[in-house]
Amino acid sequence: MRNLHKVSAHLMNHILFALDYSASLKKESSHPMMPFALVIKGDEQKIQTFPDSTPELADKRFSQVIAAENPDFVVFGTDSQVTQNGLQYEAVLLKAYAKNDDEIYLLAQKYQPDAPGGHYILLGNPGFLGTEKNKFAIAQQTAGATAAEGKKHWWQRW
Repeated sequence: MRNLHKVSAHLMNHILFALDYSASLKKESSHPMMPFALVIKGDEQKIQTFPDSTPELADKRFSQVIAAENPDFVVFGTDSQVTQNGLQYEAVLLKAYAKNDDEIYLLAQKYQPDAPGGHYILLGNPGFLGTEKNKFAIAQQTAGATAAEGKKHWWQRW
């Protein structure tokens, strides 16, 4: 497992933007945050929202965005909860993907309501939760190898 210091500068900039974006959404509303994906392809950057999504569908939406868009980077954010030292906190969970990285980075930013029925305030700094294998990069590498093998004669494939 990598640590957050191994993240490319480009991906880190997108993570910071997504953290700022999610913080502004949480500060402006007392409702759960709508899941979103910050999608970067070349010089184009867009935010997709998923109004019909639930935290349970977050992984599915994340995978769908990568499959449909073939982006360079995606940072997906969703409302959820995290447990730290036995206490449960509301949090925004981020999954950060880079096409050329073999890891997907997982982060969380904790929040708490500033008053009953009120808006949210940040609790501490974002936390690094770890990584997971980037199955999308592995699939792309495998597809590229298969395509290259297909161009060889059958006896050159061994």
